[in-house]
Amino acid sequence: MFKECINQATVLSSDIITFIKASYEAKFNYIELDISKVLDFLQKHNLKLLKQEILNHGLEVVSLNAIENIPIYTEAEFNAALEYVRKIIALCQRLSCKILVINPNEAPKHIHRNEALNCTINFLKQVTEIASKGDIKIGFEYVGFKNRIINNFENTLKLNEIMNSEYFGLVLDVFHLYITNTPFELIKKIPTNKLWIIHINDVPQKPIEILTDKDRLFPGEGIIDLLTLMRILRDLNYNGYISIELFNEKYWKENPFDVVRKARESLKSLLCSNLKI
Repeated sequence: MFKECINQATVLSSDIITFIKASYEAKFNYIELDISKVLDFLQKHNLKLLKQEILNHGLEVVSLNAIENIPIYTEAEFNAALEYVRKIIALCQRLSCKILVINPNEAPKHIHRNEALNCTINFLKQVTEIASKGDIKIGFEYVGFKNRIINNFENTLKLNEIMNSEYFGLVLDVFHLYITNTPFELIKKIPTNKLWIIHINDVPQKPIEILTDKDRLFPGEGIIDLLTLMRILRDLNYNGYISIELFNEKYWKENPFDVVRKARESLKSLLCSNLKI
């Protein structure tokens, strides 16, 4: 059975406590927190207060999202990046969160792409080793924009093989599968124990090349064939997290309780529709 989840990006303009309360009222059991929002909260409050709010509302933090675009191309940058990751891994542990999501960096203009890719792989290997010692998993999520170092499904599969660690797995985003023309059937190539989170969303009928994160819609409001995706996941006996993740700034301006409630309703509708087919 799928575990229904919501990502904080869906109401990113709201404070973290409001997101927690809205998620509880909408009857979500699982949430993904935004790293920057957590760090902002800790500038003014202590972690104990955040943990208590999460506990009081009966929620489980599935992941912290996301580490990306940190400099790793000189020795000093690399070491500084590892120290930052250690800090976030420690935060995961204290929040009883088992997955730290990492997105690929943008490809630097001053370094050959292959060299940047090798640096990224080395970074991920060391991060995964550090995370494993704290029993934290690294969930890698490719980003389908052309300026990202790893920006397609095929290279993500290769990366997973290279990493070859029980502490390294994949997070897939429907938006990025769609804009890279990746058939949902290819998900079957991922070992079932290495697919941890599916970020679900929809898109309007626009040319793929002009779609951006701001275009993301509630499931069922766009043109992506999400029912086929759900059937494939059921055929695979996928029992991981299905997490609504929207970066639509229009939603950020609306009442967060209404947005989270609608997110829950759209996810329920999708899952119920799939069961009837």
